Amino acid sequence: MIDPTIRLKPDSVIEALLELRFVHPEVAELVVGKLATTNLLPNPQVQRLPLADFPAPLRRADPNLAFQPIFELRAGERVLKVGEQVLSYHVLPPYPGWSVLSQDLRSAVQHVFSNVQTPRITRIGLRYINVLKPALHQVMGIGSTNLEVTVSGNTLTERLNVNYQKAHAEHVVTVRVATPEFVEGPQRDFSLLLDVDVSTPAETQFASPDVVMAWTEAAHIHLKDEFFGLLKPDVLAALTER
Repeated sequence: MIDPTIRLKPDSVIEALLELRFVHPEVAELVVGKLATTNLLPNPQVQRLPLADFPAPLRRADPNLAFQPIFELRAGERVLKVGEQVLSYHVLPPYPGWSVLSQDLRSAVQHVFSNVQTPRITRIGLRYINVLKPALHQVMGIGSTNLEVTVSGNTLTERLNVNYQKAHAEHVVTVRVATPEFVEGPQRDFSLLLDVDVSTPAETQFASPDVVMAWTEAAHIHLKDEFFGLLKPDVLAALTER
């Protein structure tokens, strides 16, 4: 298991987020209003998301849309997204470290339980999106990782987009490793994108903030194990600090 205090220097995190999906007995519009009225972010800019214009009955009937946010609140490097049955808290660069982020996430979790009547959390997702650059992280591509993909006896080291999953008792770790060709966006000055998402198994329910945060703390350890386990020892030795 990776030392939980280890981190890259410089950081490669371009976004870290925690998503909570939940069910509740309240009027949906009231829930959105209460979640969007918060002191989690100082003087946020509020924006309607495109899904807010979609008819509510159709949104609620579609499992792919029912847990999507309809409002975004943004203040500097912090973003809060809320919907009728979802809240997600996002941190953009510079990454503040887990000791700071975990306290922010605890406040976000408590915000849900304080403002929604008897919420039952049906899914939690802790996700880190990392972009590794040759000049900063000495990661030149797939060859700098412990990932090996072989097709017809040939090992692929370029132009690769791979997804895999590992299941633990209470955590499912989904990993995406992609070279720039498979990543949308204007920037191409990186060698690899490492996207690690730790989520709850199906049919899981949580009924208190403490249980949610205990799961999240364990999820962070699984996430770090997977991320740092992908990098070769010489890369870790050159870039990690404690």
